[in-house]
Amino acid sequence: MYYPALRIFYAAGLSAIAAGRFDNLRSLMEVPTNRQDFNDERPLVLAVYSTSIIDKDVLNTALAQRYMFPVSEYLFGFSETWCG
Repeated sequence: MYYPALRIFYAAGLSAIAAGRFDNLRSLMEVPTNRQDFNDERPLVLAVYSTSIIDKDVLNTALAQRYMFPVSEYLFGFSETWCG
């Protein structure tokens, strides 16, 4: 359910860093967000993070790997296909 938001958040964060727009990165992380499974409003960075969306053991099993941060590895690999 929140996976598309994670991918957009990841791409927007990388874009901000690549452009040296750290003010945009900070603003992105501070966006107030409500999630159905939280009872309060939280900054985006605390609502849409990898381990809250995809279990690392499940993803490691699917990827047949033993990554420490499999979601980051997966998103990085996916972004390489976009950027070449």
